[in-house]
Amino acid sequence: MTAARQRWPASVELAWLAAIHCSEGAQCTAAWRHLAFLEPDNAAVWLLAMGTALRKHDRPGYEEALQRAAAARIFEPHHGMVFLHARAAIASLPMPASCLTPRALASMQKNFGRPPTAADWADFDAVNAEFAYGTTPGYGALKPCGARSHPSGTVRHDCIALLSLIATGNTLFDQKLAWHMLLDLSPGGADGVRYRERWRQVSWLTQEMWLHQGIPAGEITRQWTQGEVATVLARAMAEGHWPPPPGWEPDDAAVVRALSGSGPPPGP
Repeated sequence: MTAARQRWPASVELAWLAAIHCSEGAQCTAAWRHLAFLEPDNAAVWLLAMGTALRKHDRPGYEEALQRAAAARIFEPHHGMVFLHARAAIASLPMPASCLTPRALASMQKNFGRPPTAADWADFDAVNAEFAYGTTPGYGALKPCGARSHPSGTVRHDCIALLSLIATGNTLFDQKLAWHMLLDLSPGGADGVRYRERWRQVSWLTQEMWLHQGIPAGEITRQWTQGEVATVLARAMAEGHWPPPPGWEPDDAAVVRALSGSGPPPGP
């Protein structure tokens, strides 16, 4: 990956892969610096630096990277980059015989809720490639921003700014994580009300995705090209499942009620 990054130094995609799939050491430092040169206003780049500083117990380095992340213009971890390249390559190849066995077809039909097409197989294999080689940054770097870490002062301010950026991400995971952490940090007042409602909405969309019967044709590709949140929201609206019903709360709502002071602590 280092050789590829050096051969095509203007490629953001190769720079991301080199920085993500790297162990500690000088090579990783060089890969990250190259990425930061290409995308200095991307909070996801600085989230990587936060993770490195956290592992090294470098508090000043962590706070400096957090400050840069909080001041960034966008949060773009390039979800789906590997999916799109892998899918194009897979779709250009003949369908393997192993995909056409009765057992394989029955398994895919169970997952998709309909007979699978060649496009479905390409989507399925490309998703596996994305999960194996994708570019998701380490969200463990956000631990010092969690309510249990009691961030205060400038650190708390920067955490809220960074989490607000992550909450604009195009995956359900990004948004649900960010809104929940924001709610933990500010459970009361007008901000708490807003955070709680956005967390409730994205939790509803998450449920819509997992409980939906079958996968419509082309939906997987739409999730990785148009964004998971936008795709699931569009389907929920088309099926009359949006907005979430008044009073609906996700399974972990008892925790949030306790945090906001509007209900008893959750049971043991």
